[in-house]
Amino acid sequence: MKKIYVLDTNVLLHDPNAIYSFEDNEIVIPLTVIEEVDGQKRRQDEVGRHARLIAHYFDELRAKGKLSEGVELKYGGTLRVELTHESTAQLPEDLDPRKPDNQVIALTLQLKAESDGTPVILVSKDINVRVKADALNLQAQDYETDKMVLKEEDLYDGMTTLTVTPDDIENFTKTNLYQPSNGQLYFNQFVHFKSVNGAKSSALGRFDAAAGQVVGLAAIKKEIWGIQPKNLGQRFAFDILLDERIPFVTARHAPGDSHGQGRRLSSRRQG
Repeated sequence: MKKIYVLDTNVLLHDPNAIYSFEDNEIVIPLTVIEEVDGQKRRQDEVGRHARLIAHYFDELRAKGKLSEGVELKYGGTLRVELTHESTAQLPEDLDPRKPDNQVIALTLQLKAESDGTPVILVSKDINVRVKADALNLQAQDYETDKMVLKEEDLYDGMTTLTVTPDDIENFTKTNLYQPSNGQLYFNQFVHFKSVNGAKSSALGRFDAAAGQVVGLAAIKKEIWGIQPKNLGQRFAFDILLDERIPFVTARHAPGDSHGQGRRLSSRRQG
């Protein structure tokens, strides 16, 4: 049976990837949680970095559809943002409806009342929140990342291959622009275009989320500081590292073939 998980602010600030850790279930983010995350973005520590990262995740998901109606997640399940101002009527008088923790609990109570038997679980790293939820006969659990392991192949690698028609490749080569399907690509994701008929023609680009299009890679010199890109992953790395608009890039080596193609590049604009 599918479940509904309501995530508290401390879960997202502890692990921005938590939204991908609940398999094929529904994740609900209370609006007050978005507000609390936003309030932490200017911190110059890990909490601030996580707040900025989860904000970008939400922005990417917003491109797929209305968050208030729910959008599909890359690894299964759905996520939606839920208003909390009306749900505080569910709270007992002893709990202050102005406190964000109590608003999260109130929304969980409302979802349970409306769920028609679907299990609703509040996930929080705050012991007091879990205690209050238990007192109100709600299911509540801690978020324990050590029990949630992502497989190597599930990790975002920053690039993808799209099979398109020869005409699409020819047009992209001329205009340096390609319009992808809605929600098909991620912020700054690199694209390797291949021909649908098996022809050797191909092209490289990077998704510009602001423009909603794949843009051709900028031309580079044969070598930079004596370094030459030897494969596709390194070509992508050159492009993202030389873009002054993107101040933060992460790249790591992953097991690959003898030609060094096994590289994972994760590049995102950081605010």
